[in-house]
Amino acid sequence: SLGVLKEGGEDKTALMHMDDSTESPVTDSRSIAEQNPVTDMSNNTRKQVTIIVDYGKKGNYDIAVNLSKKALHDLQGDGQQTRSDRAVLLNTLALLYRDLEKPLESIPLLEEALRIREELHGAGHMGVAAIANNLAIFYSKTRQYEMAEASCKKALSVKERALGVDSIEVARQVSCE
Repeated sequence: SLGVLKEGGEDKTALMHMDDSTESPVTDSRSIAEQNPVTDMSNNTRKQVTIIVDYGKKGNYDIAVNLSKKALHDLQGDGQQTRSDRAVLLNTLALLYRDLEKPLESIPLLEEALRIREELHGAGHMGVAAIANNLAIFYSKTRQYEMAEASCKKALSVKERALGVDSIEVARQVSCE
């Protein structure tokens, strides 16, 4: 099954934001839909991600990966909604690759999703922190330790500004440093 995050975030019913993901998938009744506080996706992308997640939960990763790639390919235009949907789908595909233990495939997807989130919402957005945190994990798994540290510090900085230094989220992030 697709990995489940240790905790949700702003909106536990929204999709595809991998903040504080576990290093190995956790199997329980929660879905990826509970993992990600992204609320700015189109209804069509939300439906696509739900279908993709269902295939992944059933272990049909080939189908889930192909559907993710097709959905990314089919996105048209360069508007804000299209770009936001693209970031969501990139995160979805990165989660699938994470569960397939392919961190090298996940990194460029998350790097692009991070660029999109920063362009759309600014560097201080919690979505940026979530992606930066996950990049830190993948960089570490691929022995890119300087990149991992930089990504972790970026996530920590955003969380400190957004939540305050006494937040439990900040305390959890500090363990990444």
